Amino acid sequence: MNTRSDCNNNISKKRVFLGFSELDNLISGVHSGELILIAARPCMGKTTFANKIATNLAIKHKNVAFFSLENDTSGITVIDLSNKARRINEEKDLDLIIIDYLQLMKGDPVAGAMSNPQRDFSDIFSSLKSVAQELNVPIIVLSQLPRSVEQRPAKRPKLSDLRVFGNLELEADIIMFMYCEEFYFPETENKNITEINVAKNLRGSLGTVKLMI
Repeated sequence: MNTRSDCNNNISKKRVFLGFSELDNLISGVHSGELILIAARPCMGKTTFANKIATNLAIKHKNVAFFSLENDTSGITVIDLSNKARRINEEKDLDLIIIDYLQLMKGDPVAGAMSNPQRDFSDIFSSLKSVAQELNVPIIVLSQLPRSVEQRPAKRPKLSDLRVFGNLELEADIIMFMYCEEFYFPETENKNITEINVAKNLRGSLGTVKLMI
């Protein structure tokens, strides 16, 4: 007799749309087992964006697990998070997992004393990729970007900004950067507009869409 785990390993990949039509058309949705990174400097609306994605899916009766690490779960390890996600998935058959945010997670407590922050983030991110594949669920991970982004004339994030965190660029299936011109240039005509730049996408296209978040 097949167990639930056996069945999960045999089911076909699911595609999940995030509820923003222009963005969904660009990235062709997100798929089970994928790791999606959404990165930005503070005050760009990462959490608001993630909450709207969760709301959009809930309206369509999709099951979303949202781990907000800025409350009492700050410093959670990948093992702890994966155990919680596994239990929720067994009960709810998750369509999407959202983690807010990467830099608030802890690395392996045993290896931590011998490693460095860059390696810790790489290991955490790689482990989250394994969780996504094991549970057959796409995982969206939010990430802060370093202050160096604001030390150059052009403030829009780029892939090289991720290098301070290790191999995130290599592990992610999709990478999106968020940018609000109004935050840096209050006189801009692009008020209340957030740019979502899809800088890496293994399945769909690259490009930028503008959203009111």
